Amino acid sequence: MTRQVNLLRTSVVCFTFAAFFLSQSTSGQEAKSAQIAESVQTKDAATGTTATVKAPTKVLAGETASFVLTLSPTPQFKGGSLYVIIGPVGNTFGYNSGVNIESGKAVYEIRIGLPSDVPTGTWEMREAVFMGSERHALALDKKVFFEVLPAAGVVIPTKAEVNINPNQQQLLRTEVSRLDAELQELKLTLARTPTDEQKFLGQALNLSFNKIGETEERFRKLTDSGKLLDASKIFFGDIRKNYLETRNAISGDGTKFPKNVNWHNQTEFSYSAKSLAVFRALEQNVAAYRTAADEGTLYFTLTVASLPDGAEVYLWRRGDQPEKQSDLTKISKELVYATWHIRIHKDGFKDEEIIHNASAETNHTIIRELKK
Repeated sequence: MTRQVNLLRTSVVCFTFAAFFLSQSTSGQEAKSAQIAESVQTKDAATGTTATVKAPTKVLAGETASFVLTLSPTPQFKGGSLYVIIGPVGNTFGYNSGVNIESGKAVYEIRIGLPSDVPTGTWEMREAVFMGSERHALALDKKVFFEVLPAAGVVIPTKAEVNINPNQQQLLRTEVSRLDAELQELKLTLARTPTDEQKFLGQALNLSFNKIGETEERFRKLTDSGKLLDASKIFFGDIRKNYLETRNAISGDGTKFPKNVNWHNQTEFSYSAKSLAVFRALEQNVAAYRTAADEGTLYFTLTVASLPDGAEVYLWRRGDQPEKQSDLTKISKELVYATWHIRIHKDGFKDEEIIHNASAETNHTIIRELKK
């Protein structure tokens, strides 16, 4: 199955210009394809001028990578150009493209078409350059990385075995509707009778926990794929663990909750911490079913890399022991939708630990710059 890739999530890095250009920088129409995923603000102390570059986090080979450079204040001159240079990490070849500077314009989109046979994996934006009478490389305060995925239309043969069929998709979507309705009813019930909170929360958790077994049994009867049957044990088992952790947490004084229950919604401030934890458990169940139904599979591909490379990468699920991966530079691994724990270790550097809720996240590429 060919997966639809979300190309709109972007990373944002700021850079500062040489003094001669800072006095004249750019602004204009916002590029249509860019949405900010993270923002790092920098400012030139002398002039207050700032600049940012937006880059995609994922691009398909054979398609176009778009980089949006925003300059402020707006340059009031013609002439000169901006261009960027990109290429795969650890490889010498690359591509570049640029645009002309226009008076009164601040936002510039630079598009670079990638052939369908380019190396896949982690790429970087090596330079952002202003060209006038001389060449001036702009100082990036943070490296820009993105992932190049195989060309659209390329089907990995093993994917056909683990696709879920339309009947399974409909089963999961039906459960999503049921869970959504139960969650709304629970919120209304708690608002009407808050004194019986513990009873209603316990009933909601027990009902949803018991329904997992029924749903899993029906799901498994709809396939004879051994790999999909194995994946379903992990998929449904992870949802069970989340309910069990939440049930154990609310049975105490309400001060300890599962680490993955951290989705904040300021509109729910009137509910207790216990209620919010139960809401999140139900919402995570919804997210898992909806993601599997929409994607048509129980699998996703996790990519983990470190800077510098050569780190050890460990993966595990809640309740399991960390498992060291064989590739120490970078891993790209097919995993079941679940909550995964990741540790990146390199001697002489601080460990990086990440909890990745695959059903709630849309970006499964993790790159960490290790610190001493």
